[in-house]
Amino acid sequence: MVGSETGSTSGGNSGPKRQVKTMPAAYSGKHPTYDPANPATATRFFDGVELAAKVAGLTDHDEEVVEHALTYLDTQTARLWSRLEGGSAPFSFEKWRKAVMKILPKASRYDVGSMARLDNLCRKARERPIGRDEKSAFYEFALGFQAEAEPLLKSGVIANQDLVVKFISGLKGTFREGLSERLSRKTPVADADEAARDEEDPFTMEEVIKVAMDMVDAAAVGPFGSLAYVEEEADYARNVTSSGLSDRAESAGLKDLKIKQESMAEEMAKVYTSLSLTLSFNSQWSR
Repeated sequence: MVGSETGSTSGGNSGPKRQVKTMPAAYSGKHPTYDPANPATATRFFDGVELAAKVAGLTDHDEEVVEHALTYLDTQTARLWSRLEGGSAPFSFEKWRKAVMKILPKASRYDVGSMARLDNLCRKARERPIGRDEKSAFYEFALGFQAEAEPLLKSGVIANQDLVVKFISGLKGTFREGLSERLSRKTPVADADEAARDEEDPFTMEEVIKVAMDMVDAAAVGPFGSLAYVEEEADYARNVTSSGLSDRAESAGLKDLKIKQESMAEEMAKVYTSLSLTLSFNSQWSR
């Protein structure tokens, strides 16, 4: 005891010992867990292992991370998973995680609650469809939709076409029609592998939502609200008439475009009339 005190006062190891961080031990009961009876817990298990490795400063030490993770599993699961790519030398946590997820049921590759939340979000939107002039409500719906839909799409749980239908079903009829017309002017972009998209599924979910966002933003710009969009649609109608339908005497398409132009003109007139009355009232009040 005395010797130890003398040693510490004579310049020995008097400083505090530096704690070495490591991942939780299997016997500690404070480590990520996986339930073989519920494969959906695999995602949370791997996320937990990754976080534990980050906290311990072992992000680049794949061998130590994988070996610790294997000790968190029951014997049978550990024996099976250790035989997958990355689960033994040469160790790779990312490759091991992907290899494990591939052998699990498809439902375990995503948050089970995502589909339920997506369906609930769309159900509420269908009960009260969102208009193009409701920017706040639209963005809340669109961003929430993307957050739940993207992982479902990547995991192959639901097809792009079905997601597009779900998204559009939450919009008001006039909004849907305008969106459909906007999309009809676009040329479908080929997939990443250069393969042409299916005629029944010409646009990705991201493209559809982006166009809808542009429409909402255009409707919210300036004191005239949707006036900018109305003028744009009127220009489009005039261009189509002059370039493609002008040679057809009173064709059905031309009649539709004329009706559309008249409707747009009426809407613009209402806006200008409202503005005129407001300015007149303000002028009289200022006197």
